[in-house]
Amino acid sequence: MGKTMITKMAAAVGIAAAMAMSAKADTILNVGVGATDALGVLVYGNIGGAGGQAADEAADVNDILALSPGGHTGTPNLNYVARSTVNYGTLSPAVTTGAALNPSTMTKSGTEILITIGNTGYGYLTARWDGPNAGAEVWDISGIVNTTIDIPEYAQPNASGTDLVNGAYNGQYQITSYTLFNPGTTPPPVLAPEVTSTIALLGGALAGLGLLRKKLAAK
Repeated sequence: MGKTMITKMAAAVGIAAAMAMSAKADTILNVGVGATDALGVLVYGNIGGAGGQAADEAADVNDILALSPGGHTGTPNLNYVARSTVNYGTLSPAVTTGAALNPSTMTKSGTEILITIGNTGYGYLTARWDGPNAGAEVWDISGIVNTTIDIPEYAQPNASGTDLVNGAYNGQYQITSYTLFNPGTTPPPVLAPEVTSTIALLGGALAGLGLLRKKLAAK
């Protein structure tokens, strides 16, 4: 194998690794108290009254934070608040200062709402569906950066009125707003396992090519 071929192989390996590291799948968040990264839900919750979207949705976050993990309060199908059983440690209240509000026109793909998150990150993401007819979800997104978050366009209360479920199958109830809170509260990003594996493979491949070059140079 000639040196030109070795150089081309090294370039191909490098390009493949770069593509693998640059590719990023969307982060999908569902509704419900047990959903991934869920902090909690409000069914027919604190809709309005706190002084606008940011203040209202900050109140949603703080109503959930007032509960212990796994706790709930209120009356099902009336004004019910439930917190996830996941213990996220010490969490700061949601503050409206610096909150990034939803754009006037939401970006959609099918029955998903797409929210772009940069390298700064946020502490919380809230979403509301059809005012008093459905409720709100709060996610802890403090570890999520450089991705597009997908959340359901439709959500509805479950039969017992104690949780939210995806309402896409019957088209109710549609999202009315979302808000990102507490910017800049993201911990250092951690490489995904597949990226770490790609880097390890690239290192091994380049090491092998280096040994092959030395053998050819010695001939």
